[in-house]
Amino acid sequence: MPPSQPLPYDTSRFSSPEEYVDSLLEFSRNPLLRLLCGGVHILDFFTKDRKDGASDDEPEDLYSAVLPEPWRAYLGKLEMDEVLELLLRTPVDQFSADVPDDLQWYIKEVRDHSLRREFARVEESKRAMKETRPGTERALYAGMKPKKVHEVEHFAAFVDDLVHSIPDPPISQILDYGSGQAYLSRTLAKKYSHNVLGLESRPNNIQVSLELDRRYDHLYAKSLLRSPSPTSTTPTGALTYLQTHITASSPLPPLDSENLLLISLHSCGNLLHHALHAFSTTPTVRAVALIGCCHNLLTERHGRTSKIPPSIHHPALTLRSPHPRVEALAAAADPSGFPISQRFFAENITLNITARSMAVQAPGNWTRDASAGFFRRHYYRALLQRVVCDLGIVDMSMPAVTIGSLRKRDYESFESYTVAAAVKMGWRLDDAVEKLGGGAASSTTSSKSYDILWSLMAFSASIVESLIVVDRWVFLGEVESVKERWVEVVFEYGESPRNLVVVGVR
Repeated sequence: MPPSQPLPYDTSRFSSPEEYVDSLLEFSRNPLLRLLCGGVHILDFFTKDRKDGASDDEPEDLYSAVLPEPWRAYLGKLEMDEVLELLLRTPVDQFSADVPDDLQWYIKEVRDHSLRREFARVEESKRAMKETRPGTERALYAGMKPKKVHEVEHFAAFVDDLVHSIPDPPISQILDYGSGQAYLSRTLAKKYSHNVLGLESRPNNIQVSLELDRRYDHLYAKSLLRSPSPTSTTPTGALTYLQTHITASSPLPPLDSENLLLISLHSCGNLLHHALHAFSTTPTVRAVALIGCCHNLLTERHGRTSKIPPSIHHPALTLRSPHPRVEALAAAADPSGFPISQRFFAENITLNITARSMAVQAPGNWTRDASAGFFRRHYYRALLQRVVCDLGIVDMSMPAVTIGSLRKRDYESFESYTVAAAVKMGWRLDDAVEKLGGGAASSTTSSKSYDILWSLMAFSASIVESLIVVDRWVFLGEVESVKERWVEVVFEYGESPRNLVVVGVR
């Protein structure tokens, strides 16, 4: 069952997991990487322009402060499609001769240290899939969008293979941690005949789950009646639910069963850490298979040791404005936060909220139209921050103002965006419109410069996600009773970018 290598790293660069982890930790301290992953924020993009009377030694704007001049000169000549191709897809040995050497090095290092995300798994478990009765698939998939169907189908097959690969005594029950509306639980019970207990905190989700169970059972019974002749059927597993609040202090409710498998499909933030702690402290849990998401919801374990890095070329400058949320989260010192492993904690590996938020990006899935759309949305939001700061409506020491979603037509121009945002936020509309021309024109930074920096930040953030996932794998190695541990890609990145499962078996 375990793959040939316990981490999906680049085997052409690293000869062992230990070599990869050591190198990843070393590269995570790279000053430019730290700057692009948490050291700058889009809301500061136009508010950090050099002020009148400032020293000529200060950078003209944030873009100039972050990126070396040769990078800016080269990337500025490219179309954005070409920038993304350079960062994400063009082999390094096919780079043109005019790509700056240090840019080539940086791109190669980010790629080499990012966990591989290609899905190459061949399903071994075909038993229950072949025996699913016609007419029941519609009930099984009720309420699921195509993305969820893809995730559930592939992860359920993976879990089934995992159960059958664990030696005696066999797994007696699967615990679905944060089961939601039980799409995964239902598939494992009805299609793969496993006994499943869904652990869910919201009673309305359990009510919906029970209704979907009844719908499936009804259609399954009808399919049996329509059968022209009696056929053998695969018995379904027992599917039950337990409403419980999963916290750091009580990650698992008392359970009578032994040889449990604890699973979770896209546990948000610290929930996956709670599951890992539950596994480490509960001997009756034989194995875990956990997929995380929403890295922005993770907390921080280190407290105030997390510092915002200064500009590389201008060490006296901090390129981020002080922000209450960043400061509060950094000071939390949450024992359940990142990093969970003692090794990463001892090595003082820190990721602030901006770095973790960038880690949920999926630049490998960006299309021309989609990237142009969100580049424009983010650019307008950053430019609006300059306008409202100049107006005195907000200042950078205040909690961030959340504009949220606007109508599609509101993004047709910066003026229409600002008018819509001002109306939504209750700002004085006449002041906002009056300031439009001056605020937009006074910035020295173009929208393309913004797009380039945003793309570099998203590209670099693949290291952030790799650190988060590898930290969890390292934690499993620190649990004395764990005999096997690995990380595996379980579905297509193009369908669902958070596609890495962390597995541990006692």
